[in-house]
Amino acid sequence: MDTFILTVASGVIVALVGVVVGFYLNGLREKERPVREQRLKALDEMRAQTHVTVVAYKHWRGKIVNLKPVTLPSPEPLPELPASLPTAAKILGAFTSHAFTTVGPLIGFPTRETVLRERVRLLRLRVLDKARRIRWKRNEVVALTKEGPDSIQELKVLEGIYGAHKPYLETRTRDIYESFRKEFTNQHALLLSKLENLAVMARVEELDVSGVSIDLRPSDKGVIGEMSLSIIEAVSPIQLPKQTDEEANRTWSRADEEMATLANVVNEEIRETVKLARDWDSGAHLRVFEMEAERVAGTRS
Repeated sequence: MDTFILTVASGVIVALVGVVVGFYLNGLREKERPVREQRLKALDEMRAQTHVTVVAYKHWRGKIVNLKPVTLPSPEPLPELPASLPTAAKILGAFTSHAFTTVGPLIGFPTRETVLRERVRLLRLRVLDKARRIRWKRNEVVALTKEGPDSIQELKVLEGIYGAHKPYLETRTRDIYESFRKEFTNQHALLLSKLENLAVMARVEELDVSGVSIDLRPSDKGVIGEMSLSIIEAVSPIQLPKQTDEEANRTWSRADEEMATLANVVNEEIRETVKLARDWDSGAHLRVFEMEAERVAGTRS
């Protein structure tokens, strides 16, 4: 009889303990449910805004990736300078050098002065054309630089959402957000800095050649646009000190070389900028947010 009573009492006690524990655990779950729901809501909003931020960045990055180098066409060959007076000049040996300068063209032989002036004319056009092409590329880079802040504005919206929900978020979720924010900010700053440096590098206003300053800024007559080179020369006159034909030939030859070098330097910087834009996989962070949302919802461990 005593054994039966003890058995029944033990069963009752166990049942009561089970009821109390179950009630307690159920209460904990009820208390945790609002927190989990808050976390899921926070992750949904953060994930959606992260997507908007990444899309804005990808749109900007895509334009940078499509940035092409400055294209320089094959230049028109320069006429060769005569090494010495042609045989006809020897026949006219009685004439002075000045006389031959006048007579030479009449008998079909261009003088050295004539050739020098033609070379200078062609070299001027070459320099102006290179300056125009580099300036066009700079305008394209400046436009991309101005678009840079758009994705940063979207990141600031994400920061606001994160700040509002931060008290409910687990440490793991906070770490995921901070990792994205830090990497995105650094990558964006690097890319924007590259574009700004490129814009400065491609600024074509003045060229100093052996102490001679060449003004390459657009004239007051407006943008050159797609005009032919012959019109470019008239629209963008370049004022230089009075030089001999020989001096002018040296000056413009040197100017043409320096403009070609500048175009090459700008193109190398463009290639580096494009590579930087390609390298960062922003989509990886979106996938991490998706996985974190699944974990909080209980569908992923």
